[in-house]
Amino acid sequence: MTGSILLTGGSGLLGATLRRLEPGIIAPSHAEMDVCNAEAVTRTMRAHRPAIVIHAAAMVGTRECDAEPQRCLDVNVAGTLHVVGAAREISARVVYVSTDYVFDGEAGNYRETDPIRPINLYGRSKAAGEMIALALESALVVRTSFCASSGWKYDGAFTDQYSSRDTVDRLAPDILAAARSPLTGALHVAGDRRSLYDLARTLEPSVRPLSIAAMRLPLPRDVSLDCTRWRTERNRLRAS
Repeated sequence: MTGSILLTGGSGLLGATLRRLEPGIIAPSHAEMDVCNAEAVTRTMRAHRPAIVIHAAAMVGTRECDAEPQRCLDVNVAGTLHVVGAAREISARVVYVSTDYVFDGEAGNYRETDPIRPINLYGRSKAAGEMIALALESALVVRTSFCASSGWKYDGAFTDQYSSRDTVDRLAPDILAAARSPLTGALHVAGDRRSLYDLARTLEPSVRPLSIAAMRLPLPRDVSLDCTRWRTERNRLRAS
């Protein structure tokens, strides 16, 4: 799919990486288009009339969302409603960046067709955003999990939490390609299954091992993603 792309959350980790990959992306600042401001969103969408809207703006993190639950709902739910509504008005395709935390972590290796069951506010708010985006027939929900490409954000990492998280520089090109693809519905774009500790050690060898069980944290244990659908489509796109 060709055409201009408008990106929300352009100053975030994924947003900044997408902008480097695609300098022509339209990335309004927070001051220009606060997703919580429906009028600003509609005005900006009408001004640019993009073919694709990548909605990456979000309040992330379980602690942050639990600390400010109303802001979490304002940004992740109401903000998504504003973006999707404005995109529908100009017939733009919506690509909603979601998270592996929409799953409860009891099974792991989740496919797109597996039922979602978030266990914390962050996951529930993103699940709500998915439902809003999927109200549009042409929408794509990209479930992913990424971190910075160098260093580790924390002093420690969990040895007993598993995911398909990968560095943003590895995943951003695939997310951009998926946005331009004809795919709709849910899509998993991520790396290989491993513990957060194993991932963290590739970025910061001195990171300390931590345990969810010992700390009794309300976090999903295994949110690894089956990315077969995307890998099959990626190979098809490369061969065409």
